[in-house]
Amino acid sequence: MTFANPQALYFLFLIPVIILLHLIFRKRQKIEFPSLLLWHRLQEKQRKFLNRPLLRNLLLFLQILALIIFSFTLAEPEYQAPVSSEKGDVILIVDTSASMGVPSEGGTRIDEAKNIALDIIHNLRDTEAMMIIGASKPPEVVSGFSRNKIRLRSSVREIKSTHRKNAIAETIQLALSFAETGSRIVVISDGAFDPSEVDIPMIEVHTVGQKGGNIGITAFSLRESGGTEDRFQLYSTLENFGDETVAVPLSLIRDNTILEQREISLPPRSVFPLLFTLPLSGGGIITLKIEREDDLSADNQAQAVVGQKPRTQVRLVTPGNYFLESALRFAPDIELRISEQSGDYYEEIIIFDRIEPPVERDGSFLYINTLPADYSLPEYLESRRVTSWEQSHPLLENTNLKGISFLRVRGPLSGLNREKQNIDPLIFAGPTPLAYSFESESKRFIYLGFNLLETDFTLRAAFPIFLANSINWLARQDEVNDIRQLTIGERLPLQNLGRTLEVILPDNNRKRVLPTDRIYPGKTGIHAVCSERGDYLFAINLIDRDESDINPRFPAEKETDQTTSAEGREKRSFFPWILLFALLPFGAEWFVQVRKW
Repeated sequence: MTFANPQALYFLFLIPVIILLHLIFRKRQKIEFPSLLLWHRLQEKQRKFLNRPLLRNLLLFLQILALIIFSFTLAEPEYQAPVSSEKGDVILIVDTSASMGVPSEGGTRIDEAKNIALDIIHNLRDTEAMMIIGASKPPEVVSGFSRNKIRLRSSVREIKSTHRKNAIAETIQLALSFAETGSRIVVISDGAFDPSEVDIPMIEVHTVGQKGGNIGITAFSLRESGGTEDRFQLYSTLENFGDETVAVPLSLIRDNTILEQREISLPPRSVFPLLFTLPLSGGGIITLKIEREDDLSADNQAQAVVGQKPRTQVRLVTPGNYFLESALRFAPDIELRISEQSGDYYEEIIIFDRIEPPVERDGSFLYINTLPADYSLPEYLESRRVTSWEQSHPLLENTNLKGISFLRVRGPLSGLNREKQNIDPLIFAGPTPLAYSFESESKRFIYLGFNLLETDFTLRAAFPIFLANSINWLARQDEVNDIRQLTIGERLPLQNLGRTLEVILPDNNRKRVLPTDRIYPGKTGIHAVCSERGDYLFAINLIDRDESDINPRFPAEKETDQTTSAEGREKRSFFPWILLFALLPFGAEWFVQVRKW
């Protein structure tokens, strides 16, 4: 308890003064009466009452009590009380990353986290709502805000650990977007993250798990050996996160055939680099495997799928273009389909020639004298001649565009939004750009601002070279697409694999998806994508040093500080309670007086 005005308590020093005055002025007057019989009877009736010291000095005590109440009122007593938000919302973040599957007391770390979550739900007030978010990459909302404890408990029990990376910082940012004034954010994790990520007053942290050792594959890169066909180099690293030297048996496997075996002695807290050279004629599944068990199994194996480069699926949408169709038919490794009407096609590359495409979406496109409705198609300009081009761009390698003329061309693109301002001009007629390219993680396109039937470009040797470069660039051949290897948490590339897809998970569960769906695998291993074009295999690996280090890095002692600050506290007046207790003696005095009379 504190006082806003403690100086007022000095009035309590007046209590001795009240007692002194009470003693001084306590004098009886003598009055003569002809008979004392009546007074004797009254004295006998009230003898017990008058013999009580408290009641004989009741006035004195009431005066002292009045002074105490007066002093405490002026001192304004206060006490610290927890602040509860009016909505009472709680955002619960449960770490579901790979390290939460490590064994712990009574099961795994995720089991321990779920028990803590159930206790928090049990202690929720009836007015408090809770949201539950799973903290892995990417974060997932397990349950929206709800006051139904049965539903919340059911959502918690369904939470499972994944093989994904830790995403505490990203999940906290998501939680803050839902939080309101007075909200609490509760994080349950094994603490395998930077403490600065949760250094926010409204966050309460509960840590699970204990220190443990782990051996993991923390790097895995397969690439073609320079200039040698069908030979690849595999670079990898092993890391020991424990405090003891460990003998690690390794196996390098192609499909079901063991290519090489080694045993490596790893000192504590050490990294060991590995380099393999292997022939891969015909492709296959390459697996590097640690042949021993430890606390975290997800990083004991890394894989890559090596296949023959598939034929590129190309859809040409045109009212008719002899030069374009002929160049595409003679291009190597292309499977061409031709349509005369715009539609929602799902080939790997779609070429729109003078036919307006549907609304722009993810994928690879070549727009010839047309653009999606998202763009504003410029007006025509008079005839132009090529003056310069970006020779360093992959689209224009080994091309000579000097002197190519056009009957008319489209003007420069204008009114682009922020994303589309990343478009790069490629070919110029003086200051006027004639062609553009755009590249992002999920989309690539090329725009030609002229009609191929109104130029001598199609008669030059540069035309089939430019078209072949365009197909390779749009098909992302520059990224060696015959090696299919993803890190857990990356989106499964479905956009150009077909119209109807089925994903087969490592546990043989099947899931029908659309090419536009965003699928983030939650388990490591080989994922198959089946379509009308064939089957595509993708290797999903946990390659993350921070996740492989399962030792908690968040200080457990900070939990108490975070809990205190998470609730928040405010000052409240203590006076109503003092007044309540002060009224009790007045009530007792009134009761005694009523009984006396």
